[in-house]
Amino acid sequence: HALCFCGVFFRSGLLLVDCNNEETATWLAEVAPKLEGWEGPLLSARRGEEIPRMYKMRSRLHNSAHKSVDYALGLLRVQNEGIYPKAWQIITSDIEDSSLKIIVGIDEESYMQIKKQGFRLNYRFSAIFMRPLKPMSKVERAGVSEPVYW
Repeated sequence: HALCFCGVFFRSGLLLVDCNNEETATWLAEVAPKLEGWEGPLLSARRGEEIPRMYKMRSRLHNSAHKSVDYALGLLRVQNEGIYPKAWQIITSDIEDSSLKIIVGIDEESYMQIKKQGFRLNYRFSAIFMRPLKPMSKVERAGVSEPVYW
């Protein structure tokens, strides 16, 4: 049988490939771990409920208003082992005073490492905190028609 894919979707920390049939899914599961040229978490193929959870995190990167988000994430990568900012998805970024505020979607490996470090990461000549986004409570959501995270 020919390989047949239904679509490819980019999500925080992963590339989701929708296979049209079992033969294609089996082929992808065999080939993915053998692919080279990838920096970051090991490549693997997962099915349905095995797909790892993605985490949304927020942070304020001090003294970075004049830098790009890519530059700031690069500093996080080189100053902290076990996290993979190249695989993170930037959800929003904003400048406030001299800080760069970001909300990112991250992979499970990075999340577990950040959690292990007490949500504290080395950044520039200091440290920053990355906090998981939590859904707002019912009271906080009153009058809001769409899900809001803070």
